Amino acid sequence: MLTEAADAAGEGPLADFHLTERDRYELRIAALLHDCGKITSPVHVVDKVTKLQTLFDSIELIETRCEVLKRDAEIAFLRAIAAGADAVEARQIQARDVAEIDSARDFLRGANRGGEST
Repeated sequence: MLTEAADAAGEGPLADFHLTERDRYELRIAALLHDCGKITSPVHVVDKVTKLQTLFDSIELIETRCEVLKRDAEIAFLRAIAAGADAVEARQIQARDVAEIDSARDFLRGANRGGEST
């Protein structure tokens, strides 16, 4: 109906807008296929709050992996101390590693939030 109204306008910004029968057919098929995509796509794909969300928000996996990396940095610090390394230097290395992990995690958190509007 919108296509017909625009095609019949005859004046205004749509005065030069005209569709052939083939154009109308293509528009109708495109609209039907668009609706089919909505029907056949799983809800967890269509209705996403964040970019990494599937059946659950995968950002939680990244959070867990970051915690494991921080634990690994703590283990490396303790091993260095046990091996006789300078405690201050080892702690600085650990702090640098943890800061890198936190920075990467924060970046991914921000990138995970959708900025697109629907």
